[in-house]
Amino acid sequence: MRSPVSRLSSISNARDPLFAAFRTICIPVVISVLIVYVHSLLFSPDLEVSFHDLKDCQPEMRVSVNEKCTYPHPLYQYRFEVLKDKTGVFFGARNYGRVIQEFPIGNEWHRFEAQTINPNGLWKIVHLGQSPSPAPTEPEESTEDDDIDSPPFDSSNVYADPGYTAARQVISVGEGHACGVISDGSVICWGNADYGQAPNPGLKFRQVSAGAWYTCGVTAEGAIWCGGEDVFGGASPPTSSRFAQVTSGNGNVSLDIHACALTIDGEVECWGANGANQASPPVGVRFTQLSAGWNHTCGVTDDDELICWGRDDEGQSSPPSKVKFAQVSASWYHTCGVTTEGDVQCWGDNEEGQSSPPDGVRFTQVSAGVSHTCGVTVAGVAWCWGDNWADKSSPPQETRFAQVSAGYQSTCGVTTEGQVLCWGQNEHGQSSPPAGLRLAQPSSNHGSDD
Repeated sequence: MRSPVSRLSSISNARDPLFAAFRTICIPVVISVLIVYVHSLLFSPDLEVSFHDLKDCQPEMRVSVNEKCTYPHPLYQYRFEVLKDKTGVFFGARNYGRVIQEFPIGNEWHRFEAQTINPNGLWKIVHLGQSPSPAPTEPEESTEDDDIDSPPFDSSNVYADPGYTAARQVISVGEGHACGVISDGSVICWGNADYGQAPNPGLKFRQVSAGAWYTCGVTAEGAIWCGGEDVFGGASPPTSSRFAQVTSGNGNVSLDIHACALTIDGEVECWGANGANQASPPVGVRFTQLSAGWNHTCGVTDDDELICWGRDDEGQSSPPSKVKFAQVSASWYHTCGVTTEGDVQCWGDNEEGQSSPPDGVRFTQVSAGVSHTCGVTVAGVAWCWGDNWADKSSPPQETRFAQVSAGYQSTCGVTTEGQVLCWGQNEHGQSSPPAGLRLAQPSSNHGSDD
């Protein structure tokens, strides 16, 4: 009689060919399926990659098209991404050629800077870490107003959404006044203050937008604050949402005041005058940047499309089709935008040449004034075209700018060192910023909503 052990041994030996076939065929197939599945999770363009699955950005790192990396900081994980259209995307702000992003962490400002190094979409990270301090200067005899800038503020409780935010606008010119955001988040305004449009509300701001005779800004907590003439309710913003960007209409105060703002979810809310439906944005569309003109408003969607609504008698609300845009600026009767390739295209009224940008020049930002337009090239040069009354289209030469803002009859810009320079009409002092004023750097070279 066979023992139980020998019987078990014979059964095992009888099944050896079956086990061998399983090992030879099934196991490799299962492993291959698992590998394909995991690869699809990590690298499929249709799926969102977790921040924790991305490599850390490092100085001098090259980032190719479709690659992503995160800023290695324990408090926040900000993402830098290069898309198929060779456009760098960081913290929700798009740019071609160069991207600069500054953001608060604790009581420090940190900076991410990258630039393209070839036409195939390869980026190089130039700076990553705490923002470089300005070079020390020799002390001078000065008044208390000579140094407007102040140390960064404690922003540990400041609204910050690593997943999405609009580009930060730090300089904005209205009809007869201008405003800027300094590094501690305070807003400094100069020029006409007859209607309270050049206030100092004592709040901390992320972004500011000067309109006709009023000013609006996004506070550090994501709320909208407005001050000045409140015709049609243009200076009475909604209070039920958190916002990433606000844009103040630049029309004639006696005819139109409206404003629009972008929520942190990419939705648009508008208020004020709506006679031409300029305050009636499309529903169900996500935007990344907005610009309110006189009786019309334009915005860049999350698919880089440009949509305008409101008055269109001069074609100012009819942007070119099948063109991808990164930034837009709406004015009275014309509108201009920067494409994802860095070209500027304008449409609408062109009586003064304000809709005729230079050919063959790549820009990082554009700002449309009433009858003139200015922009910043990839080399940091301020370039203006159109009406040049009072030299408003004659920017300083041999100066590198980070952002410009074209207003009614004047223009201001912030240099790469934070200095404010203005040119054009100065009837109300709108082209005479306070002595020693230094503004915060824009989060991206895109982002003017003028």
